[in-house]
Amino acid sequence: MARRPLARLAVAVLLPPLTGCGLAGCGLAGGPPAPRPWPSATPLSWQWQLSGEPDATVAAQVFVLDPFTSTLEVTGQLAPRRLFGPYRRLVCHLDAGRYEPTRPDAERFPPEIIGAGSPDTGDDGGAPPADGARWLDIRRWDLLRPVLADRLRLCLSKRFDAVAFAGWTATGGRPDFR
Repeated sequence: MARRPLARLAVAVLLPPLTGCGLAGCGLAGGPPAPRPWPSATPLSWQWQLSGEPDATVAAQVFVLDPFTSTLEVTGQLAPRRLFGPYRRLVCHLDAGRYEPTRPDAERFPPEIIGAGSPDTGDDGGAPPADGARWLDIRRWDLLRPVLADRLRLCLSKRFDAVAFAGWTATGGRPDFR
């Protein structure tokens, strides 16, 4: 995996504590479970799988998964096991800056924060996707916070170890998004 996506993941995993919206900071009663130390072994092996059924036999130490399509049964199968040592971690991939109309919570995003089309290839540009994805105005934290808090609860309920926020650095396709 290229260094740039890993750097973005590291920033995204650290973003919630820095912004005050960790799992407890977004309104979760009782807060998150006690954290487990992140593996210090380097280099880590990664399985970045946002679609399809993850293969539990892949000897990756870190799995990045979609919380909407990954079931609790799947995350339970991928959780740390003796076969892979104590270092297997599951990362919940959340689009914090992208509106995706196919998501079950899509109707919760107010129209005033939905911006221009989001390219297929992420930050690198490209044609708008056929699925109608659009950038979100992440400056409107008052409107985003309830939806993202529920998405964080979803990650917690499926026993993910960390969260990778995606799309939160985009400009939204509007001139006033800076």
